[in-house]
Amino acid sequence: MKVTANLGHTRVPAGTAATLFRVAQEALKSAEARARGGKAEILLYANNGTICLEVVDDTQELDSSAVMADNSRSGLATIRDRVALTGGVMRIANDRNGTTKVTAELRPTDEN
Repeated sequence: MKVTANLGHTRVPAGTAATLFRVAQEALKSAEARARGGKAEILLYANNGTICLEVVDDTQELDSSAVMADNSRSGLATIRDRVALTGGVMRIANDRNGTTKVTAELRPTDEN
């Protein structure tokens, strides 16, 4: 696994850090469940006041529409709801090569 962080001087409040940790944890857990000896990469960076987390894996493709459905009880759906409660956005995308990317974007505030 490769981890890259580039936050510069961006301050990450404790609540935001906890949410980002849970996103990474659940995305890696999902990748492990689909694993077939693949790799994972975590990218954490600041972009115009937003903190972005990307977890990319090359394991078996994830059915993102099922995971992100409103009635899903998956761990990633729970994390999607947690991100939304902070005013953030979470997306899951697959590419043609079977790579899955879970992205969370949060705008830190004093409350989170």
